[in-house]
Amino acid sequence: MKLFIQATTKSGEFVRAGRKWTKAGTVVDGADVTEAQAKALQLEPNLHVREATPEEIAAAQTSTAAPMEADVIDAVLAAIPQLADEDFTSKGLPDMGKLREAVDADPKLVTPEVRDAAMNKLIEGGFKAPSKASS
Repeated sequence: MKLFIQATTKSGEFVRAGRKWTKAGTVVDGADVTEAQAKALQLEPNLHVREATPEEIAAAQTSTAAPMEADVIDAVLAAIPQLADEDFTSKGLPDMGKLREAVDADPKLVTPEVRDAAMNKLIEGGFKAPSKASS
């Protein structure tokens, strides 16, 4: 099933599940989102989610879609180990401003949630964030 997802915010844009949603709407293949993401999208009051019409599906096939959360996480996973020690906070997390500068993706998609998911994957793989000495 294809979903049609629209932002309902005054700005006409909203970021959730690693994607920027617009007032114009985006067609998404239901298989491209996890069950948890689909539920979060449907429960999000700043989004309107419904089944896409055949016309919307046809129009979407000729346009480009925003990157999926996994794509953004992959970019963040590649960027974090390249950051300098001073680009990490005292809590051992990458500074959001420095991380957004380092990642080749829309800065709005590099959220604290995406950063945290990437850090968890890196730490599971043995990555150790720089620790800042307290003064």
